Amino acid sequence: MLTSLAVLMSLTSAHAQAPASKPVKLGVLNDQSGQYADAAGPASVEVARMAVADFGGKLLGQPIELIFADH
Repeated sequence: MLTSLAVLMSLTSAHAQAPASKPVKLGVLNDQSGQYADAAGPASVEVARMAVADFGGKLLGQPIELIFADH
């Protein structure tokens, strides 16, 4: 009886642990240093950061990670 109880308790505690949440990656690919950088460059990345912050920084309980690059 004691062994059965120990096995049952270990299974319930293993089930209660939350899996590691992987971030939702949001990408911005635009002109960061060329002739169109003033119109849609680093400022658009900052706008995307502000949008993520306004949204709460999470999507369905997973954190949002913003990635940006210059094409």
